[in-house]
Amino acid sequence: MNTTQYDLNAIAAVPQVDSIQEFKVLTDAYAPEWGHTSGGVVTFSTKSGTDKLHGSVFEYIRNSDTDANSFAADLAGSPKPHFERNQYGYAIGGPAAFPPHYRDANHRTFFFQTYEGLRQSQAGNFTYTVLRPWNGRATSRNRLTQRET
Repeated sequence: MNTTQYDLNAIAAVPQVDSIQEFKVLTDAYAPEWGHTSGGVVTFSTKSGTDKLHGSVFEYIRNSDTDANSFAADLAGSPKPHFERNQYGYAIGGPAAFPPHYRDANHRTFFFQTYEGLRQSQAGNFTYTVLRPWNGRATSRNRLTQRET
């Protein structure tokens, strides 16, 4: 869960996708318990453990080998910039391990844990035009391109 500093109308929590059991989006006429907002309210409940061990793992990979070059970079003849993104994690839940005298029909304790990691590296290229100071006349010489110094 992302516990960033609370700010008016800002996201207060961002749970991992695998940990969400249910969510609701409230857009208008919601109860006073949600206060005054300029937009909607998103509520969610997280999963809990069960009496059997369950889990999942995931990994999403995106890199510059599978990306296309941008239109501006193609036009300028620039190569495709370096980009690597690797997002991975797991979710696991089940019964908590306690001594046998605690594990009867009336006393059950479960756990649920998630983890998400992100590694990203990228480079960028920029194509731009800088105007020369105004000399009182509009000419093509007022423009300074990347090739001129």
